Amino acid sequence: MSVKSEIVLNRDLLAGAAYFFGRENGLNRRNRKQPTEAIKATLISKGVLSSDLKLLDKEFGYACYEHYRQVYEPDSFDLLLQQEASNRKRILDLCCGAGATIFSLLESKPDIIYGFDANASQIELLETLLLEQNNRSSTVIAKAADVHRIPLADHSVELLLEQSNRSCTVIAKVADAHRIPLADHSVKLLLEQSNRSCTVITKAADAHQIPLADHSVDFVVCRVALQYLNVEQALEEMYRVLSPGGKVFLLVHGSGYIGNYLFSRKGIFSKKVVQFFRNKLLRSHTADPTFHRSQANFFRKKQLIRLMEAQGFQAAQLHTFTDSLTLGMLPVYFAVTAER
Repeated sequence: MSVKSEIVLNRDLLAGAAYFFGRENGLNRRNRKQPTEAIKATLISKGVLSSDLKLLDKEFGYACYEHYRQVYEPDSFDLLLQQEASNRKRILDLCCGAGATIFSLLESKPDIIYGFDANASQIELLETLLLEQNNRSSTVIAKAADVHRIPLADHSVELLLEQSNRSCTVIAKVADAHRIPLADHSVKLLLEQSNRSCTVITKAADAHQIPLADHSVDFVVCRVALQYLNVEQALEEMYRVLSPGGKVFLLVHGSGYIGNYLFSRKGIFSKKVVQFFRNKLLRSHTADPTFHRSQANFFRKKQLIRLMEAQGFQAAQLHTFTDSLTLGMLPVYFAVTAER
């Protein structure tokens, strides 16, 4: 088992890594306990923490924070998502990262979940997490029913995963694989959970060109990513892949995010923020005026709803919670749900 999988799949180690990410980024809840000395020592020995208790891989730290929160301590938006996704059969998690939302949504027992993200390393981590939940019980087989019906992506492995109480059996070399158009960093997993199967398909993919046919899914979730994308193009693609009557769930930065990030989360001291303002100052004085999107991007509520309606979405509903407001009125985050 890889070190990262061992951390994420061990609740105590995961809680420890999540704690240190939260501490460094001003995200810890007041009642969150410090890890024990034994947990600290283990995280240091495994190269997750430095000797002075600093995370050595910020991206992995964020993955740990998301996995721990969504699976073990869901917040108001996490619970809302679980509610909206219940009874949905075909789900797309767009910009899924290391798959915290996927692990959470498995509880609702959909038929299929697609997890797509442009970051191939995060997709690889997600695949490893799914496969290594219990590698001791791995079994190789040759056949899986109806696998040819599921569109995938090239040069990938297909695997069958049986899950029961977070234990799994890994199955490789599925029959009929030659019928399926596959792609780099793509993997197919079939999970047997409570006598019911759920297929999880992961792939490194561009949110602006979702590799699914029209009307492929009945639920799309995109969490804290839309503000970094070409918004119109990404929304158009989400609308395209949704079946009639399908629903989208968007969680985005609101107008309170910048202040929260700069001060509560200590972002004002980060190298990214310094580079952001440097690029902004020098933008008009450089030969290459390219200006990359940053943490400063956010949406206003009516603005996002207008953009969604322009793509055809209907019955948009706004969701905010008091624990995500700055100054009691500016949302750090807000969610919008809408139908196709």
